[in-house]
Amino acid sequence: MRLAHDSELYIHCAIVEVEGLSCIEVLKEGVVPIIADGPLTATSQFAKDARCIYPASDARALAERIDYWLDHPDERRRAAAQYRSIEDEYDIRKSIRALIQMYADALNGTASTAAHAK
Repeated sequence: MRLAHDSELYIHCAIVEVEGLSCIEVLKEGVVPIIADGPLTATSQFAKDARCIYPASDARALAERIDYWLDHPDERRRAAAQYRSIEDEYDIRKSIRALIQMYADALNGTASTAAHAK
């Protein structure tokens, strides 16, 4: 996490989903990601800005994103602040509470409002 804290960018170039959780760990440190978007990876769902996504295996697009963020440090700092809140969005405790509520509702035969809330 110290390395993430000292980083300006996080490059996620996997073409197959293998590092989604590590991406969340880095993002909560406020590091701006550049994430590959492809048919076998879902990590791009964590991007809060289109400039943080590039087509998987497209080295030119990746280089353009890197250059953009390095050339715009003020914009990068503003974007980084948005990523620090990602921990709240993907807090496992919130998911567990929703799952428990869903099971309770299923047992009671009632519809859960938690299942429809994001």
